[in-house]
Amino acid sequence: GLCNMGNTCFMNSVLQAIIHTPVLRDFFLAEQHMCVTYADSEHCVVCEMRCLVQEFHNGKLSAFVPCKLLQLIWTHAHHMAGYEQQDAHEFFIATLDVLHRHLGGKTPTANSPQYCQCVIDTVFAGKLQSDLGCEKCKHTSTTIA
Repeated sequence: GLCNMGNTCFMNSVLQAIIHTPVLRDFFLAEQHMCVTYADSEHCVVCEMRCLVQEFHNGKLSAFVPCKLLQLIWTHAHHMAGYEQQDAHEFFIATLDVLHRHLGGKTPTANSPQYCQCVIDTVFAGKLQSDLGCEKCKHTSTTIA
């Protein structure tokens, strides 16, 4: 499990969700991330998340203190810094954003609307589809946004 480091239960619930998401778990356990963002892996959130997932799934029955990961999230998402009580959803979004950036993820723009193929976008990105059907002529209008 994960140790609470003060008011960090919000973080632990998010990390538990990430650790138990099969696609992310498999990605981190397979060591598919090659750190090119930083000269050393000491500053890479993805490298630290990989260590956390590997530690969690190593079969030992000891609790893990994710203080380094917390410090890295604080470094890259300043609005989350500090030991005040935080919102789990806000921490989840900030963590996904930092992981996406550290994986070299690309954000779609008007000139380049295609989606990134990193594991974060593969799991969490999507589009909404709305189908509107006419009962009279049976025509269906589909909008994807």
